[in-house]
Amino acid sequence: MGRTIDQLLGELRVTSTFGIETERVTAAPSATPAVARKNAEDLARDPKYGANSGRVSMLITKDEMDALLEAGAPGPEIQVIRSFKNEELSTTFSDHCSNCQRWIHLGDSEREGQCYCGKVYRVVFDQTPQDWSMRQGMVCMDCGAENGYSWPDQVSIRGTERRQIRCSAMRAGRRTRVGRFASTQLLR
Repeated sequence: MGRTIDQLLGELRVTSTFGIETERVTAAPSATPAVARKNAEDLARDPKYGANSGRVSMLITKDEMDALLEAGAPGPEIQVIRSFKNEELSTTFSDHCSNCQRWIHLGDSEREGQCYCGKVYRVVFDQTPQDWSMRQGMVCMDCGAENGYSWPDQVSIRGTERRQIRCSAMRAGRRTRVGRFASTQLLR
């Protein structure tokens, strides 16, 4: 008999399934082809599953993974973006969409949203250890500019819930977005 949802939540050190990522474990790369092949064969014969809360990563059974998904854990089609809260400095962060690489402002509350490209994401505040290298504040979704817009100039784009904004240079066409990654080069 597998663990209950409450037991899994306790072991993952969270209070809800909102930000628990689940997956079928894949074979880790190896410098030795024979080891890589053996690991892949072992996992094909006896699949392993994992759960990650941002604080804890652990192995779970297939039934436990199915139960977590049924209880509201995001499936593989939903990006989980992990951050942390810093009340002392009132600092917020931005991170990239895994689909289009545009910037998403994480704000200060857990939520589910949708990127400009349509990718569904969830923001959770359970990142351990705290990653201060994350981009701080709200930035232009296309080029990552930290300034160059004024609050009245913000535009809400296709249901992005004002978590993605365009700077004035992007709106005026003076800056371009190249491929999947932003270019901060100004056009003359």
